Amino acid sequence: KTSHQVFMSNKFVTVSYQRPNGGIWLGTTSGLYLFSGNEWILKLTIGINCIAELTDGTLMVGGNSGLRMIRTEEASGNWKFQDNVGKLIVNVLKASDGTLWCISDAGISTYNGVNWTNHLPWDQPGIVDWKGLIYETKDGTVWFAYYSFKDRTPIRHEVGNSYYFVDETKDGDIWAGGALGGGGGPFLYDGNTWTWVSGYGG
Repeated sequence: KTSHQVFMSNKFVTVSYQRPNGGIWLGTTSGLYLFSGNEWILKLTIGINCIAELTDGTLMVGGNSGLRMIRTEEASGNWKFQDNVGKLIVNVLKASDGTLWCISDAGISTYNGVNWTNHLPWDQPGIVDWKGLIYETKDGTVWFAYYSFKDRTPIRHEVGNSYYFVDETKDGDIWAGGALGGGGGPFLYDGNTWTWVSGYGG
């Protein structure tokens, strides 16, 4: 049994995605690449920030010049630019119900397979501090740092002024890490109340 290594040199890798069939996509600051099995093949010459695949096999890639999609079985390479979803695409997430969520300079949007819907415009308080965080909890709530969406309804959480992570424990509590005024550290959300947990630094 033989093995080999394939390198990509002089590229700043931003994201990687492995398809269910084993194909590997790699996003860099200068392009999107597909691994053929023995080499990386350039598919798009734009900076890539995020990659997501929908249940029907549609691949979506977002970067500093918008969001594009393609059916992965198409050989033509006809990428379709997505209007009305923003020019700077920060992150995308395919939720457990198949919905695609997107953070961009247009705000928070969802895609139902046909149309995009904007749920929260970019000029909402706190959006300038977003770092592209998207996290889905076990009950289907999708978190975007300051906001959580349950059944597409946004709730703004007044805790801290900058987030660096959101995560969930086995019992369903939400933890967020970030800054509060001049300090910071972890915050615990039990479904009703946020509590700052002291003793962990900034």
